[in-house]
Amino acid sequence: MANNDKGNDTAITVGAIGGGALLLWWLLRRVGGGSGDGHGGEGAPTSASPPDEARPTEAAPCEVFLRGKVIELDGAASDLPSVIAACRASGKANLRVTGDTIQGHLVAFVRALNAAGVAIFAQGRLATTVHDAVVSGR
Repeated sequence: MANNDKGNDTAITVGAIGGGALLLWWLLRRVGGGSGDGHGGEGAPTSASPPDEARPTEAAPCEVFLRGKVIELDGAASDLPSVIAACRASGKANLRVTGDTIQGHLVAFVRALNAAGVAIFAQGRLATTVHDAVVSGR
């Protein structure tokens, strides 16, 4: 019986070492041990990134400030349709509000931007309000 247990221990040890070696080989092969010929060999990228000048420039987010019932877009007074059009073009808006902005107006504004496909970025408590208006419908 003792010899049988020793044989099992040896088999487990050999299997563990072999499995560990196989895992190590596979991980190192995937990380960067490629041939470097650019043809999708071991670890090599399958396609090259376009040069920097060919990449589209990312549009800056709209700067939106709600002051009570007044909407400012990039520092100038604006209206909801203009804000939606400008922010839809860039895809994102940085939103700030003053304390005299009515909650209902803020929620309606956020939902309109969200419906237009605009990502809305906000800080602090405003971020919670934006999240609640978009996700839970509050």
